[in-house]
Amino acid sequence: LKPFCLKPLKLNCFPWHLFGSPMGTLPEAGAAYPRVIFPLQEGMPPGWKGIEKLYGPTSKYAGKVYCRYNSVDGTHKHVSSPKQVIQIDCEAKGTDWEPVWAEYQRIVKERDAREAAIRAVDREARGLLAGEKREAAIKKFHDRF
Repeated sequence: LKPFCLKPLKLNCFPWHLFGSPMGTLPEAGAAYPRVIFPLQEGMPPGWKGIEKLYGPTSKYAGKVYCRYNSVDGTHKHVSSPKQVIQIDCEAKGTDWEPVWAEYQRIVKERDAREAAIRAVDREARGLLAGEKREAAIKKFHDRF
């Protein structure tokens, strides 16, 4: 008789710690989860709160943060996206949700552009240049040395 042996499990060996997870975000240092986010970000309808939670220890995304939305009055719980929040809120008010969703997307794009501009200034201050500025710096270095 051959002894019974288990083959070792092949784990997902992709280095997510180097490239970032495709799902969720890293928790903030010193924050306790779950935590309530109220009021929500700009563009979200009033009367809603967000609850940030951590994925469980057996999850593929263990230790990452995700957000669920609840209405303040308690009629809607565990809504998973801002789009669904806007749809539910507009249905309750009897209005069309597409213009509200378009406005929310516009606000998010503006916020992302502002944050990208701040990151670009920070990168340049640290000496990390891109494109024509990088090529000009390299040329200036080669001309001098």
